[in-house]
Amino acid sequence: MGIGRAIEENRICITCLYVLIISLRYCTATDTLLKDSPISLTQTLVSSNQVYELGFFNPGNSTNRYLGIWFKNVTAKKIIWVANRENPLSVSDNRSILTIANDGNLRILDGDQKTLWSTNVRGQFNETIAQLTDMGNFCINDTASGSILWESFDYPGNSLLPGMKLGTKGNTQGKHLLSSWKSEDDPTPGDFVVGLSAEQPPQVFVWRNSKPTWRGGPWDGGKFIGIPEQDAGYSELVTLIPGNSQEGAYLLVNLLNSFDINWCYLQPDGVFQMKSRYRDNDTWGTSWEVPLNPCDVYGACGAFAICTYTTSPICACLRGFVPQMKDEWANGNWTRGCVRRDELFCEKNETSLASGNTKPDQFHVLRGIKLPDHYQYFPYMDTDECQQWCMDNCSCKAYAYVQGIYCMVWTEELMDIEQFSYGGQNLSLRLSYVDSGKCKLTPLSSNLSSSHIPDNVLFGSKILTQI
Repeated sequence: MGIGRAIEENRICITCLYVLIISLRYCTATDTLLKDSPISLTQTLVSSNQVYELGFFNPGNSTNRYLGIWFKNVTAKKIIWVANRENPLSVSDNRSILTIANDGNLRILDGDQKTLWSTNVRGQFNETIAQLTDMGNFCINDTASGSILWESFDYPGNSLLPGMKLGTKGNTQGKHLLSSWKSEDDPTPGDFVVGLSAEQPPQVFVWRNSKPTWRGGPWDGGKFIGIPEQDAGYSELVTLIPGNSQEGAYLLVNLLNSFDINWCYLQPDGVFQMKSRYRDNDTWGTSWEVPLNPCDVYGACGAFAICTYTTSPICACLRGFVPQMKDEWANGNWTRGCVRRDELFCEKNETSLASGNTKPDQFHVLRGIKLPDHYQYFPYMDTDECQQWCMDNCSCKAYAYVQGIYCMVWTEELMDIEQFSYGGQNLSLRLSYVDSGKCKLTPLSSNLSSSHIPDNVLFGSKILTQI
């Protein structure tokens, strides 16, 4: 009897040990998904550095469930990537899984074994694994060749992590652009998109339904010059990779250290932020965001006008320009902007020139501003050549010479000019001789009060003070 009891106890011990081993197999965090080990609703993958976690979640009060990636062990969970944004699972479906299919692709299957999302890599790859890397990139790897067949970094959502590419709009085939969530509880793509413009040098934009809502100005080799908060060392945080004939430029967020992570985030309302995750106390915060004030909004004052947040009202026509719609302007509707008051010398007809009462156009400087949109640039011209090109072309409205970009000219409407309290660039504005300040200034139209002229609109080396 003693022997039988011992055998029975040994059998129980072996059974318990087996159960323990199986439990540890499924409870121990892993960063790799194998074909024969799908992930259920209660399981996750964790990167080997314990920074990122992948699994199923349902946001807020949503009745939908998604597969996503978030920062592990952060008090306020922040989802930074979602797989099935447009094809959610029902929160009542308890049998959904993430698996590697026979063709080597990742698939999200619902309880009826229907595919709701797939990576759709073409070809037959029987030997694949999926791994969540220490950078937060979820990859399909071909075990035979060692190559990456698909990666989540190519399909960002509302977050740009270090190592991700922010691409050029129109040149990405739907990849490498940030897109907002529809709401805090709905990861469906919303109205806002962030990416680079196709021009040279590129600008960073926020668009709403293809219309710009904010822009960061052109890249000068180390920063976007329309963001005055950036200093010369900002190039340590981001890197711009120039475009080529096959694809446009890319912006990369650099990983400065393995402890504090900076990343870009696009809110559902179109606010674009730089966030930081602090490993020492497992929290995250916002270090920068736009738009921060009404002047940051694209084209707030319309064409040929300048926006100064510290004045009231915030909009003023540039010197030599008057409101296009005076009544609307007086009522605070500035979107139609301003128009030139006097003809330029190059626009006058032969009769006017024969009178002898006209003098050549002049350039005067607006200092410390966000340069306008819609520029051309000539990287091999010096300052004198840049000015001469503008003077020789009647369509040229203004020019600027910026370190790292060199000659920039504007032949279209001067749109989205903002006066900065510090930093910024200088713009040489083309004016008629009468408006240039070279002669006695003519009185302003009674429909444009002196309060519409900020005292920091500059002409030449003098400040035009309020009348």
